[in-house]
Amino acid sequence: GRWEHKEIIKAETSCDFGETGGLVMAASHNPHVMIGVVDFVPGVRLDAAKQHFDEGPPSTQFFKQLGELQALDMLINNMDRLPLPLWRNPRGNFGNMMVPTESSGGKHVVGIDQQVFVIQDERGMQSYLAGVEQLVQQLFAGDVVSEEDESSKFRPRALQQSLKDCFQLRLGVSLDEASTTAALKGLREQILNIAGCYTSGSLRATTSAASDGVRHQV
Repeated sequence: GRWEHKEIIKAETSCDFGETGGLVMAASHNPHVMIGVVDFVPGVRLDAAKQHFDEGPPSTQFFKQLGELQALDMLINNMDRLPLPLWRNPRGNFGNMMVPTESSGGKHVVGIDQQVFVIQDERGMQSYLAGVEQLVQQLFAGDVVSEEDESSKFRPRALQQSLKDCFQLRLGVSLDEASTTAALKGLREQILNIAGCYTSGSLRATTSAASDGVRHQV
């Protein structure tokens, strides 16, 4: 929006810029200001990609990748892309996904504008983690909670319906069962992958190395 644009322009005046491997990086002299890393993705935003669906439905792999993005968003608390009951954003934001124009092996999706939303309030953090726990438990246990239960919004069927509603609203596209099932599969698999990386310590090591690498490159 306009406010974001103004803030970006203002922040640029205090930044050094560098480029490496196709990535444009900006680091502020102020240690309390965020670091931005931008990679150009040739293609169209998902919210403007209806013609891609009119030409033929994407493969289930496309929707599996959407589920993988949902897992990433859950990890970094990025509520501004795909709907999950952890946030009050049932409409999602398809502008934060790209469908590359040059993709071998069929259509695929690339997440852009990744943001880590830190929850500093302890009660807020505990509430968020409780929601993550419920979502993961029901995702792997199946639809064992009745629709009348307060936590029914975390049921796999509810997640599938939320994705269907979002595509219908944003693109006027009706998703079939196979597509939303593939999204659930990607979400489950990526959650297990994240859990494995956390347990092994590689998640912390990788994020620390990436942060240090960006700071040293600029």
